[in-house]
Order: sequence, then C-alpha cells, then structure tokens
Amino acid sequence: MIFKNKGEWSELYVAFKFLAEGKMDNADENGLKTGDSLEVTKIFREDITYIRNTRTNLVEIYQHGRMVKGMSFGIFGRMSMLLFTYLRMGRNRPEIQELLLQNPKNKQGYPIPEVEEFMGGILMTTVSQSAAHKADIEFEIKDVHTGSKNRVAYSIKSNYKGSPPTLINASEATNFVYRLPNMNDAMMETINSINTST
Repeated sequence: MIFKNKGEWSELYVAFKFLAEGKMDNADENGLKTGDSLEVTKIFREDITYIRNTRTNLVEIYQHGRMVKGMSFGIFGRMSMLLFTYLRMGRNRPEIQELLLQNPKNKQGYPIPEVEEFMGGILMTTVSQSAAHKADIEFEIKDVHTGSKNRVAYSIKSNYKGSPPTLINASEATNFVYRLPNMNDAMMETINSINTST
C-alpha cells in the first residue's frame, strides 16, 4: 500500500490530466488562463514513456523503447477526476480510516487504493519522481503555432497541500545574488560584520 501526501498525489494527478487532455494551458503573471495552450505529446517516467496518439485516441505505453500497451484517453480522464476528488477529501475518506489506524507513523500520507491499482496497469511504479530528478514531471510539448517539440520539466505546486507550497526548495546549494541600490561602503561593512544566525 502506497502512503503519499497531497503534494505527491498532485504530481500524479497532473500526469493523468495531461495524458487525458493533451494540453497545458498558458497563464499570465496572475495565473489566469490566456486562452493559448501547448500540446502535451509525451510524458516520461523512469524507464516508461507515455505517448498520446491522437489518431487512435490511445496513450501508448512504451517500456525500453517497445510498446507494451495502449489505453484510451478516457480512462486517464476518469482516473484524473477520481484522483482529484480524493485529493480534495484528503485523509477524510471513511474507507481509508482503518488503513490509517494500522499505520500510525504516517502523519500526512494516505493511500488511494483505486489509483494504486490503476498505476500497476500502466506500469507506473511510483507516485512521484525519484529524488534523483529535480523536476516532478517531465514531458514533451508541441507548440501549436510552430510545430516544434521540446522536452521540458516542471515542479508541481499544489493548492491542496496542508501548507502553502514554496517556489524554491532551498538548500545550502541555493544561491541568490541581490542588487542593493544606494548601498555604500559603511553600510556594507556593518552588514558584513553581522555574525549571528539571525
């Protein structure tokens, strides 16, 4: 049984939604849809590639470069809607309360057995990308205006998490350079002489 938090389940929701609908809506600086979109043609997960075939309306599942299965866009649409419903319910689903009681160490995660069963059918072994990947989802998009295709990767930020998502996962490797207008040598020396953690 897989126990994941809302943020991790959201990554899978996005993958299912892209495979069902085949598009990523563009948005402006306020997060509002512009009416333009990019066509999603493939999703890459570990050693599996999911290719949207618009001639057959199937998601073709390739493992090690060989097609092993095809499933309809509609199945991915139904699974994305089911997963979205369960994301909204979170840990409050009556059917999983007993499973949560059996796993008291899991403070935020919860299972979604129906989705886990579907994942097995599409050869998907993990809900989210491994820690080796910096992005949560990697896919190929096609620009409808130019026809060009590009492989891109994004981090998924969910509004359904328990706490607000961060834009940057900071670590010691995080490096920012700030430009401070009106800074003079005396101010710089005062700031640089600060030697406390706060």
